[in-house]
Amino acid sequence: MTSASEASVPAPDVLLRLARGLSCVFWGIPLSLLLFSGALDFRLLPHLRLPAFVVGLLLVFCGVLYLHRVPPLTRRWPRRIQQALLILLVLVYLSPFVLWWRAMPQVPYYSANMLAMMVVTMWGFLVVNQVAAEVGLAFGDRTFSVEARLCGWLAVLFLLVPGLLAWGRSQLATAPLENSRMASLVLVPYLMPRWMMALMLLPFTLTMTMVWRAKELCLRAIRRPAQG
Repeated sequence: MTSASEASVPAPDVLLRLARGLSCVFWGIPLSLLLFSGALDFRLLPHLRLPAFVVGLLLVFCGVLYLHRVPPLTRRWPRRIQQALLILLVLVYLSPFVLWWRAMPQVPYYSANMLAMMVVTMWGFLVVNQVAAEVGLAFGDRTFSVEARLCGWLAVLFLLVPGLLAWGRSQLATAPLENSRMASLVLVPYLMPRWMMALMLLPFTLTMTMVWRAKELCLRAIRRPAQG
């Protein structure tokens, strides 16, 4: 396997497949976020419903399948893509627990699965940014590669805030709210300043920016031979 600096530019059809895959990942991220509100859900069986944000996950999954069909761009490329596929499958498996946990947050089993989902989601943001970083390495843009890796860890950091709030909700659901101090903690999410709520969107915006820039690298490589 050649190093990033020695790697040749992939063929135009490979670049187009790579750009399509990154586009699906890019649009799947905000779609999942918009549908996470829980206003919609899909009933597959009488007792099995899936939240609507699974549609966004499936769009991301289609994008990763496109990327899976791309010849290895770097030494780590196959491992990153396999990790992304595994993460998406786990998220789809855990998605019904979102509805069950919202209805009964006091059930420890549902809370444990929600905690697992939050951890896997953080891992997913990290891996998506690492995929973008590998695209940067393949095109010799080491600065972008470093930025993408940094954004991956920042996304994990900023996802800890809603994760801790969700965990706190589960704890409060099982705790007696007889004293006013404990009862006042229920209002903490509603008393948070708006700038802190905006921080929760940063993992999505940072990751989307990195994926978009990676796609632009592919499109510029496609246009370059035509211009030459």
